[in-house]
Amino acid sequence: MLHHSGKNGSSRGTSRRHDALDTVIKLDRPSAYNQSDGAKFEVQFEKTRHFFGPEAEPIGLEYCVEGGIACWNEFEITNEKEVEVVKLTTEGMNQVEIASHLGISQGEVSKRLKSALATGLC
Repeated sequence: MLHHSGKNGSSRGTSRRHDALDTVIKLDRPSAYNQSDGAKFEVQFEKTRHFFGPEAEPIGLEYCVEGGIACWNEFEITNEKEVEVVKLTTEGMNQVEIASHLGISQGEVSKRLKSALATGLC
């Protein structure tokens, strides 16, 4: 099944369609993305049933052509959004304001804050 997200970055409509799925991925633009970068995105696993841990960590992919052959290169995903969420939180913004300011969902703000706590970023 292929589906698209709403304006807030999360899937549209009922979450029931996710119940039967083994894996749900989200493609997102990197924080420092420029149109001239071409096809470049972060692959984030929002739901996984049969893999976890390091295999379920987000990865960055960018389209390239090497020697006339099309390929995908992997790149390291930085935690720029996470750092920004922590910064805005310490400045006194609530999750609704942060989500609106960064153009992400409130759930994404919460997820980034939990990750920042787990990694000692805040």
